[in-house]
Amino acid sequence: MIIALPGGARAAGDKPKATPAAEKAASKPAEAKPTPKPTEAATPKPSPSPTAVQNPEKRASKSLPGEKSPLIAGSLAFFPGVVVHGTGHFYAGSYLGGLGLLALEGMSAYLIYENTTGLAGDINTFTQSTQGGSIPTNFSDFYTRFGIVTVASFAFLYSWFDDMSGAPTAAKLYNRRLEAQQSSAQLGLAPLQTGGAMVSMKVNF
Repeated sequence: MIIALPGGARAAGDKPKATPAAEKAASKPAEAKPTPKPTEAATPKPSPSPTAVQNPEKRASKSLPGEKSPLIAGSLAFFPGVVVHGTGHFYAGSYLGGLGLLALEGMSAYLIYENTTGLAGDINTFTQSTQGGSIPTNFSDFYTRFGIVTVASFAFLYSWFDDMSGAPTAAKLYNRRLEAQQSSAQLGLAPLQTGGAMVSMKVNF
């Protein structure tokens, strides 16, 4: 027996009909939710090394007062070094090397001058002898002077080339010693007996 209720209401025993939207949603398969990606731990940034942090003023300065330029040392060795050998070493602070090259230049120039004059006399004597029909047989003096002039000429050129090639290296060595002395200098405060303090500087040689 069916009992009709006013206003279209259903009886207590009737089941409610599903709406089309509900049926469509029930027919679709359940979508899998994406699993959240694990958060990557932030890698710590490397801390700057102590050598890069200390002495920022020293790293910023490219040159120290009193440094010698290798380019200028080589240029001075070329000229006026061609006249005064050792000029480049004198500029670079290598005074012993400059004096040695200058002494070698002076000795070789003296030997070249003295024996070239004798060679000119030997050649003149040889020419006069051949014109008179006689053949000279004594060439010992000529060969001796010629050998001395040859060796002295090589020594003269060697002292000049050695100045040009060694002056830039001497300038670099001077700059290294200067940098070592600058880095070894230390400032400090020394107490006074009367009170107060005094600025002191310690330099290690």
